[in-house]
Amino acid sequence: MIFDRQRQRLLLQGKEYTAGDISRLVAEGAENCPPALWDLYLFLEKWFDASPVITVHTSGSTGTPKELVVRKDRMMQSARLTCEFLNLQAGDTALLCMNLRYIGAMMVVVRSLVAGLNLIVRPASGHPLSDIEEPLRFAAMVPLQVYNTLRVPEEKARLEQTDILIIGGGAVDDSLEAEMSALPTAVYSTYGMTETLSHIALRRLNGETASKHYYPFPSVELSLSAESTLVIKAPLICGEVLQTNDIACLYPDGSFTIAGRKDNVINSGGIKIQAEEMEKRLRPFIPVPFVVTSVPDPRLGQALTLLIAGQVDVRELESKLQTVLDAYHRPRHIFMTESIPQTENGKTDRAGCRILARQMKKLHPLMFAGTGSDVGKSIIAAAFCRIFRQDGYRPAPFKAQNMALNSYATPEGLEIGRAQAVQAEAAGVPCHTDMNPLLLKPQSDRTSQVVLNGKPIGSRGAYDYFRKEGREELRREVCAAYDRLAQKYNPIVLEGAGSISEINLREVDLVNLPMAMYAGADVILVADIDRGGVFASVYGSVMLLTPEERKHVKGILINKFRGDIRLFESGVKMLEELCGIPVVGVVPYYKDIYIEEEDSLALATKSLQAEQGKVNIAVVLLRHLSNFTDFNVLERDPRVHLFYTNNTDELAKADIIILPGSKSTLADLYELRRNGVAQAVIRAHREGTAVLGICGGYQLMGQEVLDPDHVEGEIERLPGLGLLPVSTRMTGEKVTRQVNFQLLESCRAVVPQGNSSPSNFNNQPSASHFQLKGYEIHMGSTVPVEGASASPLNRLESGQCDGYIVDRTCMGTYIHGILDNPEFIDFLLEPFAGKLSEEAETFNYRQFKEEQYDKLADHVRQHVNLPLIYKILTDNN
Repeated sequence: MIFDRQRQRLLLQGKEYTAGDISRLVAEGAENCPPALWDLYLFLEKWFDASPVITVHTSGSTGTPKELVVRKDRMMQSARLTCEFLNLQAGDTALLCMNLRYIGAMMVVVRSLVAGLNLIVRPASGHPLSDIEEPLRFAAMVPLQVYNTLRVPEEKARLEQTDILIIGGGAVDDSLEAEMSALPTAVYSTYGMTETLSHIALRRLNGETASKHYYPFPSVELSLSAESTLVIKAPLICGEVLQTNDIACLYPDGSFTIAGRKDNVINSGGIKIQAEEMEKRLRPFIPVPFVVTSVPDPRLGQALTLLIAGQVDVRELESKLQTVLDAYHRPRHIFMTESIPQTENGKTDRAGCRILARQMKKLHPLMFAGTGSDVGKSIIAAAFCRIFRQDGYRPAPFKAQNMALNSYATPEGLEIGRAQAVQAEAAGVPCHTDMNPLLLKPQSDRTSQVVLNGKPIGSRGAYDYFRKEGREELRREVCAAYDRLAQKYNPIVLEGAGSISEINLREVDLVNLPMAMYAGADVILVADIDRGGVFASVYGSVMLLTPEERKHVKGILINKFRGDIRLFESGVKMLEELCGIPVVGVVPYYKDIYIEEEDSLALATKSLQAEQGKVNIAVVLLRHLSNFTDFNVLERDPRVHLFYTNNTDELAKADIIILPGSKSTLADLYELRRNGVAQAVIRAHREGTAVLGICGGYQLMGQEVLDPDHVEGEIERLPGLGLLPVSTRMTGEKVTRQVNFQLLESCRAVVPQGNSSPSNFNNQPSASHFQLKGYEIHMGSTVPVEGASASPLNRLESGQCDGYIVDRTCMGTYIHGILDNPEFIDFLLEPFAGKLSEEAETFNYRQFKEEQYDKLADHVRQHVNLPLIYKILTDNN
């Protein structure tokens, strides 16, 4: 077997290919290449590159699909274990007929590379043997593919000519197992998951050695947790001990059986019901596809629910089940559906089933309103977006009116508040302007830009904005947005703004109780106990409401508690007696959960100085700094120390200076020149510090910024920092769009050698295509000055170019979120490799954010009365 990737060759349908051959095929493009082969070439290109890791995707059968970064050497060890167990030899034919997005298909290719198997490629379809001519030594399929194959005589005959078949990606049904019992093919069911790089155990389904037990590979050690879930120690293929959610039984000979998943246990009134076991019991009575799932229930916690795809007589079925099941195990709900949700690779999508069942049982909308600003409404709303998603609903956030500098571009290229984009991400749904139809972006202490349905409609002073005249038009717009959202999602998680009881603004309020009353939402009042005065703020807020408004407040949530919660138990009772409203939770303050923040107040908690032993990156503290979430990834990257400063001495200590986005580029440029920061940045760059400008920061780096039409103010022209040979002209039209892009290959060749410009920027897209993601929100356009050649940093998927690069120490871009892409961060840090330890690894921000949303949801779950909240959301009173 060959474990040196540079020496590996792929034997593909009888022809041998080297890494160089694959690069050539990729360079030729996908136009005349079958999609299945093209996917294979792209995978092989990543396999043969210098990186020791590769990204794989989980199927999402038990929750949200995730990206995992796995080591290639461990994949090769997994391939070795399978090939040795099945005695696969060089030249044996192996069928690839699954989606290369997932680990099962990837491992078929890796086995071929390691053991020299002859790979036969077919599209990932339900009938993979429809046109196979040569006999196969080895094939890997999902249960649905096997089921379909057995129903077509010609395909079944080809399966019988296959020596070995392994089945993964889902449980093998008893009836399917019985169908395969007479096949001459040696058929195995696999046990494993993406984290174990395909399977770590096999179970023979037919022949003399058929068994109900899985037998692990020799190097795999198994044990059980306190909850009887399987614990896997497989040092060759998994660096850490893996705690699974599979409920298992271990036997003295080392084999094991799986009863089902812990997260498929339905706790109904204290009775624990294993979904898979219940499906086995029900199968004789239901002749069509079905699945056992649950919906929240205020009395039972979870109510056993059947989703049935097909026509059955529900009354007859209920009558039958009464004779064979006790009351605790009978379904509380039976819902008919056109089909059972499945993942891309044919597994039952358990999370999708829960979503579908809960959508059939609607919840009321839920609003989190506050006793004041900054009490934590946005974070609590994000937590409940994730909780509802985890519980199988399809929630969406909504805030009628938001005021924030930090905004985000939707997939349609429109603008919303960053908080609603974060909440949508927690909910697992695409962000949309209907989630925040009215956005106010402060331009000064008294004026804001008004963004309606994602588009600027002008600037308004506070007095003019809050006048009654024209208010009903805005109210109609936000209510229409809510109605559109409510047709697609359930439940809607609304967020109020500021205090719920601004009685002087009651008649013009668009976002608090008038919105809740329009939506028919149950309101939870959020109070911040950390700032003191919680009893007065809660009681006063409630008492200042009208009797009609007060009816909608169904609960009180105390947020940011510090200390022993038991000391506040009497306080909970007092609040409930004073207000006549239940306290639904007391949520402690947290420090170890990181959720993107919307307000610039969060900058007060950031680091302000350089630090020894890492790559020091300084973000210039602009007076009108916007979109500071651009730097969240760098804050978490272990290779980097990120700090925010306008101190000229601290800027001199930085390895990299970043000029961030600005809401008022000319005003900030004027201030930088006045306070000496502009000169400090120029001086630092002259002495070797790299400078990167993002959006407004990119504009600042140019030769000049022009505003002849007074888009930003009275200043018509200011000289820029002169670091880039570009000129910016402010325009009234705002660019807002999400972008897919790639770092131009020519940029990689640009090394810090004075101000030499890269010569060739018009090169073709690389094979990875446009996998980097970001968004643009800016006024103005930037072009090279007369006599300067174009030298873009990025190419957009649309074919347009973005930014400008002089060399690896001087570049600018309009793309927010560019630093969320590990590839770009690696590019930025590469000149400072000498400061990085060998152990430093790329930070996976997307995975980190998903983990943080889950941690937030777990934190809030532990400290709120969730059954009571579900009861509130389903109560008809």
